[in-house]
Amino acid sequence: MKIFLAHAKEDEKKTEEIYDCLVGKGYSPWMDIKDIPAGVNWDFEIQKNFSNSNLIIIILSKISTQKNGYIRREINDAIEKLKYVKPDDIFVIPLLIDDAQVPSFISSKIQFIDFKRDDGWEILDKSLKLAAIQQNMELSSGITYGLFTLTSEKLYENYDKIPGHEIEIFYPKIASNSIPNSAKIISGYLSGRAYEVFLHQRTSPWPDEWPWNEENKDSYTSFYNEGFNVAFGNKNILSILHSVHWYGAGAAHPNSHFLVSNFICTDEDYAYKFSLPDIFSKNHNNEAIQAIKKRLIMESSKEFWEKTGDKPTADDLNYLTKGIEDSNLDTFTVSHEGITFHFAPYEIHCYALGAWQMFISFYDVIDYIEPNGIYSLLRNN
Repeated sequence: MKIFLAHAKEDEKKTEEIYDCLVGKGYSPWMDIKDIPAGVNWDFEIQKNFSNSNLIIIILSKISTQKNGYIRREINDAIEKLKYVKPDDIFVIPLLIDDAQVPSFISSKIQFIDFKRDDGWEILDKSLKLAAIQQNMELSSGITYGLFTLTSEKLYENYDKIPGHEIEIFYPKIASNSIPNSAKIISGYLSGRAYEVFLHQRTSPWPDEWPWNEENKDSYTSFYNEGFNVAFGNKNILSILHSVHWYGAGAAHPNSHFLVSNFICTDEDYAYKFSLPDIFSKNHNNEAIQAIKKRLIMESSKEFWEKTGDKPTADDLNYLTKGIEDSNLDTFTVSHEGITFHFAPYEIHCYALGAWQMFISFYDVIDYIEPNGIYSLLRNN
């Protein structure tokens, strides 16, 4: 079980102690200072390992709870990931290492461990063992969403040459006894899409006369990593989020983005993909899109504050507004409560603030919804 340790730079020494103890107990922790080799792009490695971890431990302290920057981004992203795991699964464990006040956006969602207690390690070890049992069971038998059972498949290749690449793609394999034709078609689509991406990401035949330098080999290597989360699934709807982290050879820094796969399956075992306009009445599509963008602009100010601890300036608001208004809003996942829109870094603000994921309740657009369409299928659990 891979455990990502999210911590502030100032808490590095305490985090290293926790890291070493986890190793001693047979776990596989990951920490930047311990596990990023010299010369490797650290930002990409952090994003990749954060995305691929089975569990995230957040080191809470007087510093990390007040500090902006990378630790704030990791905490926000970890809490955001809770949307894509079952409510009783252990995925994020906050460890309080001093007398800091635990932020309400953490304590209101998940139980933290007061690591100052004498039995702090005992409580953590018990939680990790339970998480391992949950995930091993899910890995072997698959996770059930509605009428579908999903297991994880992986494509991996390390092309250790100049130029080279490392590609790692996780994608779902889907089965169903009740609607086997829909499961076969969706599974085939997701598998084919993964292989298409895999081929596209393989190294191109660059010119032989390029002045390669073995010493700077890492800068000639491209990295592509993709994972997935099931945002929602019932007997008619399956909504999947694909999270991509990549680094192009020679680029200044890595980047990330999202892709989505949203499917409808009818009771007649007929499957097809749907898009955002399909949720709304044909006569109200434009009104619905404008209402969503207006709401997203409002939500982005709150999201900015949660990311930075500061209210957005006029320049920030202009940046956010333009990014949202220019978006085609095609990267979204659904649930029975509403729609979550996913924006890549750069899309609506600067790279440093990372990705954005904002939720719009169906209540906010209820006047534009097709009542007997996708909305009714989402509410049918």
